[in-house]
Amino acid sequence: MKDKRSIKSYVFTIIITMIISVAGTILVMQSNFNFVSKDEKAAIITNTIVEEKLSQIDQWSTSEFKYNGVYSKTKQREFFGQRVPLADNNVEIEYEGVIKVGYVTGDIKTEVNNVTNTITVKMSSPEVFDNYIILDNLKIKEENNILNPLHVSDLPTYFGSIKSDELARAEQEYNIYAEAEKKAKEVISEKLSVFKDYKVSFE
Repeated sequence: MKDKRSIKSYVFTIIITMIISVAGTILVMQSNFNFVSKDEKAAIITNTIVEEKLSQIDQWSTSEFKYNGVYSKTKQREFFGQRVPLADNNVEIEYEGVIKVGYVTGDIKTEVNNVTNTITVKMSSPEVFDNYIILDNLKIKEENNILNPLHVSDLPTYFGSIKSDELARAEQEYNIYAEAEKKAKEVISEKLSVFKDYKVSFE
């Protein structure tokens, strides 16, 4: 009878030992799994991956300003520094145009911090992508004087003045550069929202 109890006690001890051993093994495996998962998470989100995500953005021209107006110019003819009477040439240009402001991919830099789970986006100042006059919509009126005729070569100078004036107006009235920066941040934030555990900040 005593031997039977001893056998039962021995078997019970073995079973308890096995249960403790298996439980310990499971806890170690779970601990290792969690540790590896954190490391893998830190390795997954890198600057390369973030910048690759941003490279998928098709349109970096984030702000557009459409303009129109009338440009008038009086071209005077001078002789030895003196204005020649009745030799003025007047031109009036009715125009429409478009200004596009934004960023190029190289202007956007990122920095990933896997400790604080933060993606810092560094942006330079936006730049003018395009500023053009729609030639098909041009209307030119002139009072051409045979003594001081209008030359086609004068038009680029007039167009340059128009584009310069309209860019200044776009900055003053529409705040085009600030608008471009604001919209770029919105586009970037939306694109990086896939990294749900990370906060996006801008510098």
